[in-house]
Amino acid sequence: SEGLVAVGIALVIACAIGPGGCDAGSSDGGDVSASLPDVVLEITGGSDTRSEDAASLDAADSAEDVPAPDVEEGLPLRIIALGDLHGDVNAAIAAFRLGGVIDEEGNWIGGTDIVVQTGDVLDRWIYEREAMDWLEAMRIAAQAAGGDVITLVGNHENFNLEAYYGDVDSGSCPAFADLPDDISIVSAAVPAECKKRAASLLPGGTYAMLLATSRVAVIVGDSVFVHGGLLPQYVTSPASIADMNARWAAFARGEAGDGG
Repeated sequence: SEGLVAVGIALVIACAIGPGGCDAGSSDGGDVSASLPDVVLEITGGSDTRSEDAASLDAADSAEDVPAPDVEEGLPLRIIALGDLHGDVNAAIAAFRLGGVIDEEGNWIGGTDIVVQTGDVLDRWIYEREAMDWLEAMRIAAQAAGGDVITLVGNHENFNLEAYYGDVDSGSCPAFADLPDDISIVSAAVPAECKKRAASLLPGGTYAMLLATSRVAVIVGDSVFVHGGLLPQYVTSPASIADMNARWAAFARGEAGDGG
């Protein structure tokens, strides 16, 4: 539509994120907390007790060397989409830098730009909580400037709310240890060190409540964004998308239904 530019930065920085997944080469390490804004460190307590991922850190560092894209003066909006982060907050930071919506200090400079994160923030790597907190901090900063960061639901978010943990990296679990969630509702099969994580992501849990603010699908301008795809019967009108989003939110809050 007129005045909208869909920026094709659907960055596949989510490339098999995990040890060696992006083949980013070696790094001298460093703490992920160095890349996080203060608001996230206040929420998570920092990351100094968690292990470091050289490939992920290199991805964030390399983004500093790539100039932000030129944006034609006067355009009121850019739409930037990025996909699966899978527990890698450094990939999120790198993507936002490449999109030109944050500066090297992690401050929002995107103005009225809209970033759509299309789901699968959870599973496979260890910085899940940091990634969720960082995206929420960016949403608050973006909205204050007239922009937005919109998060969608992926199948891995749904997996965790339905108590499927086959893709969880146990290294992510210590970050959730300080939460107040009731572990008595968690399956006995879940390792003790991961029970808090599991409880916080079951419907009504601390992080399930945050995921309740995500959407199954969203229309921005004349584009529809969704994690995996939508069958025609679900996109007959904006009202049907609103209904899907409402049913997801109710499920995540522990009020009704399931994530299907």
